[in-house]
Amino acid sequence: MPSIQEVDAKVKELRQTIANLNNKHMSLRTTLKKLKEKTVEMDDKISGAEFRLVQNVQENGNLRSKIVQSPDKVQRALEEKKLAREETRNAERLSMHTFHKTSLVEVFSKCAGPL
Repeated sequence: MPSIQEVDAKVKELRQTIANLNNKHMSLRTTLKKLKEKTVEMDDKISGAEFRLVQNVQENGNLRSKIVQSPDKVQRALEEKKLAREETRNAERLSMHTFHKTSLVEVFSKCAGPL
């Protein structure tokens, strides 16, 4: 009899241990599920951040391409363009002046010719 009581006590103890382990197992499953959900959320956040990073890198590249690397070169080019524009204007004025002179000479020569 005493060995049966010992075995019953041992069985009750083992059943209690099994129940505790089952509870712990369910708790761990719940924790695992929550962690997986957090992992999915973090992956989504990381993907969004990486996408924004790529966009920012592209925008940075576009902005860098617009930055003047050598202000002196730009200033020289601007001065050359101004000089070329001024020379073109002067040539235009000279040709207009020459044209008017030629036209006046033709008009006077026609007017003075038949006399």
